[in-house]
Amino acid sequence: MIYVECYPDKALIMSLGLSKRKIEHEFGKSRVCNKLSKATKSLGLVDEDPETTQPSYMLNLHKHIDVPSYSVFCDKVRDNQVIVLKPKLEGFIIKVTKEAGIKLSDYNLPDETKELHDAISRRMENKNYLRLLAELNDKSQTVIRIRKIIIKSI
Repeated sequence: MIYVECYPDKALIMSLGLSKRKIEHEFGKSRVCNKLSKATKSLGLVDEDPETTQPSYMLNLHKHIDVPSYSVFCDKVRDNQVIVLKPKLEGFIIKVTKEAGIKLSDYNLPDETKELHDAISRRMENKNYLRLLAELNDKSQTVIRIRKIIIKSI
C-alpha cells in the first residue's frame, strides 16, 4: 500500500503508473506516519515540512537516500519506506520542472509555491497539473528515479 498526504500527492503517484487501489489518501503527514507505524511492506509519500515538528515515526527511520529534491527513509523493522519531498510537494514540483526545462506557465500553473498549492489543491483533478505530471514522467530524471524507487518497493 502507498499512503499519501493529499490529492496532489495521489495524482503524482498515479501519474507514475500505479493503480488508484494501491494508494490511500490520509490527509496529512502524521496520519501517513500513523498508518505506516502499523503497516508492513508499505510506502509513504510526505512533505519534508522542515518548519514543523516531525511525527515520532520519522525519528526512528534510517535515511537511505538524501538528495536536494527528496530523501528516502527506511523502516527496517516494518520493511516500509518513506519518500520525503523537499521542502513540500509544490517546491518539489517547481524544482523538477525547472530541471527538466519545462515551464509551468505552459500549463497555466504559477511558479510560486503558495499559488501553485492553491491551484493544484482547489480541485480534485486539475487537468493542467495532470498534463504537467505526464510530461515530468518523461523528462524529469528526478521523477524517473522516484518512480523506480516506488516500483522496486511495492
